[in-house]
Amino acid sequence: MIVYLSALDSQEKKSKFEQIYLAYRKQMYYAAFQILQHDEDSEDAVHHAFIKIAVNIEKFFERLNYFADKAKISSVILPSVRFH
Repeated sequence: MIVYLSALDSQEKKSKFEQIYLAYRKQMYYAAFQILQHDEDSEDAVHHAFIKIAVNIEKFFERLNYFADKAKISSVILPSVRFH
């Protein structure tokens, strides 16, 4: 996680990213593994997804908050893994 956090320029962004990472890393890996059926490829997919999330953390959190209101958080998280 340190690699991702080093890319973020404020404590607020780091905190937001850490919340996402801790809450969804296992679910993202599981979704990736269901599709790819290979451990290393699944880890790579999740890694690339987290890089995209870190680079776009503000936009990501806006979407996450919108979908949280709609109780569809997984519709924001899982496409990050599937379409890395």
